[in-house]
Amino acid sequence: MRKRIGGLGWILLGVFIGSCGFEVPEALTITGKPGIHLPLGSPFGAEGESINDFIGQQKMSEMISNPDGKAKLYDYQGDGTKPQVQTYLVRFKIAELNLDLKSHVKNADDITMPKLSIPAGPDLGSPVYLTEGVPASEPPSKPPFTISLGALEEWLKDIQLKGAGITITGGAGLENTLRLKIPQLGIANYSKGTPLGGDLVFTGGEYTLFKTTGTDTEKAESSKIAIYAEISGAVSLGEYPMELNFNWTEATLYPGGTGIYAGRYQMDFGSFTSYLGNAELKAMPTFMFIHGLPEGSQGKITLKRGSTFLVKDKDITQKPFPNNLTFQDETVSGPLPTAQTSSEQFDLKDLFGSDSSALDYTITVQKIKITPETGNPTITADLLAQIPLQFVITSQETITHEGKSYKELALQPLQNLSGSDTGGDLFGRSDSNEDDLLKGLGDVRLGFYNYTNTIVEGLSLFVGQIEDGKASAASEFVALKLGDQEPEALTFDEKDVVYPFQPQFKVLVAGDELGNSAFSIGPLSEDAKLDFSLVLDATATIEQTINF
Repeated sequence: MRKRIGGLGWILLGVFIGSCGFEVPEALTITGKPGIHLPLGSPFGAEGESINDFIGQQKMSEMISNPDGKAKLYDYQGDGTKPQVQTYLVRFKIAELNLDLKSHVKNADDITMPKLSIPAGPDLGSPVYLTEGVPASEPPSKPPFTISLGALEEWLKDIQLKGAGITITGGAGLENTLRLKIPQLGIANYSKGTPLGGDLVFTGGEYTLFKTTGTDTEKAESSKIAIYAEISGAVSLGEYPMELNFNWTEATLYPGGTGIYAGRYQMDFGSFTSYLGNAELKAMPTFMFIHGLPEGSQGKITLKRGSTFLVKDKDITQKPFPNNLTFQDETVSGPLPTAQTSSEQFDLKDLFGSDSSALDYTITVQKIKITPETGNPTITADLLAQIPLQFVITSQETITHEGKSYKELALQPLQNLSGSDTGGDLFGRSDSNEDDLLKGLGDVRLGFYNYTNTIVEGLSLFVGQIEDGKASAASEFVALKLGDQEPEALTFDEKDVVYPFQPQFKVLVAGDELGNSAFSIGPLSEDAKLDFSLVLDATATIEQTINF
């Protein structure tokens, strides 16, 4: 932003000699009071960037990017009318879990099947009952055969059986001599089987295996599959393999440790906060939507950022992503979600307080209803963040000016207006340069032209002076009345512009009765702008001798 008037003496000398035919003297003294006019341009557009370049949709989309491409930002068009404050909605797809749980129900490797063993024994008449020892004339109290269901007994409950049963391989010849009772498969009384090919099939009715309700006795009886056998007439002695026909209609799965799913969702927010300095979002209401668990299932979710819990052991409620929002390529419209229409609501404004952030989630499936027809369920967890561009100043320091309370907004572009690389002088003067043509600088007039502000509410621009490395007192700052009329100007007299001349620019935000300073940004468009131009006019007393 600084302009240096270098080589002016040589230019004047060339003009002087070129217009006269004199010989070059040994020395030449130049005196005068030339005027200086320096268009300093715009602090906001100094590098071809504007405030819209930092908070517009394209830049915001880049800053909320997710490595997996599972985040998308939309310009919120409102529900019928566009909001007066620029608002974005961001959808974060933080989790999508496919639960392959039905395979456990059909996992035959966990089921141990006995063989039907018909031993030789004394002639006890007809019928006789198989026991763990020799056949007996009375039904045994303890079943001779038991099917071990392995891990099914640990994490499957309330299995609704219908049409389940037993197939005795090669047992067709036992059709008229063998009857089975299998209470846990819905075969409550001794019943005959049905020949099928060379096998004998026993089919039961309805029964609930591994009951979670009822008496202790009923629960205990439902936790095993007991097979009782009755024999009558001539029987072929030997062993017959048995197969379990595990036909079920519904089951409740308690997966335990295998039902815990943890993951991390990484986000990168880039330079959003660096441009706005000490301003932060006033709020970022965020709504969670979780769905995919069948009706009657139970689960919990925990979501945290670092060590801070956003959601802790929250019961999963079936709230699907809202279908009353209309999503286009870059825009969304419709009613915003509420705490009642979402699974959970919290504030994520602190996500914009750092360049990157990660959300860690843990989804625990405590029990889940599954059926053969529904397929493997998929749990999805989405966040919908509402980002209204309303900001508060985080600085604790309050500036009082003419009875009003303000806080300074450390807007990045204005931090570059005062010089520092050449002694902190706006003109680039050096204290050690005796030939500096600007050492005799007189009155300086700063003009502020072309002020345009179509998007930011609540800002005021103040100008003061830095002396001996310290800023002017707040009462000495001048508030610029920037508008569409004549340009505002600020004049510094000769005593104010001695080296180093360091005008200081401050953007102040007025505070409310509680001392909070806030501002907002209106709807953005291609024409939205916050900008002004600086022009410097000054006089300088020149008296310089040039030796040849």
